[in-house]
Amino acid sequence: MGIARANGATMHVVHAVPPMHSSAIYQGPVSVPSKIIEEIHERATTTSVSAMTALTSRYAVGAQVRLAAAPMTPLRYVLEMARTVDADLIVMAASGRSRVTRFFVGSTTDQIIREASCPVLVLPAHHEQ
Repeated sequence: MGIARANGATMHVVHAVPPMHSSAIYQGPVSVPSKIIEEIHERATTTSVSAMTALTSRYAVGAQVRLAAAPMTPLRYVLEMARTVDADLIVMAASGRSRVTRFFVGSTTDQIIREASCPVLVLPAHHEQ
């Protein structure tokens, strides 16, 4: 956050809300109406923005901040937002998983590092400010 503040840059804080699809929830005669799924997405997005507001008001004092949340996979959302705002740097936390798990499963951070069009700064999963 100090990087953005020191350079007079805008910090875009984003959160991908896990997307829900009725076909992924129930297979068969029972399904969740799309109206309910939309309401869940709206509430999750609002909750995410509220949490980001609380965090940035505490840790990003003096920085210009823009918040965004949307129902999408984290990989696609971070890459899409980075392109949309023409980001100079993506900052994110490591997954906190073991090296063995990351080797077999991979991580969103690993994929973003490979696919991002700008540098990616990865902080330790349990970074203390």
